[in-house]
Amino acid sequence: MSKKSIVDKPITCTVAGITLKVDPNFADDFELIADLSSGDDSRAVKGFSAMFDAICKTKKKDVLEALRNESGRVPFEQVIKFVQDVSQQVNALKNS
Repeated sequence: MSKKSIVDKPITCTVAGITLKVDPNFADDFELIADLSSGDDSRAVKGFSAMFDAICKTKKKDVLEALRNESGRVPFEQVIKFVQDVSQQVNALKNS
């Protein structure tokens, strides 16, 4: 089995007003994806949280503040949208 070429240079993207340097392969992890797709909700949340951490790294606090709503909460829906937006930008830039 041949190994496919892996882009390992961080990709810079901006989502929700936060500029991040993201590992273009952050989601290329079978175990992470397996946790996200498992029937066990706590494993799925942990997997998603690990993906969020892999994206944000040192800017996690900034990202959470940018996503915080007027009630002081960070809606999970906003976090999901943020991860999707980052993923789309990274994939577009990785494949350009």
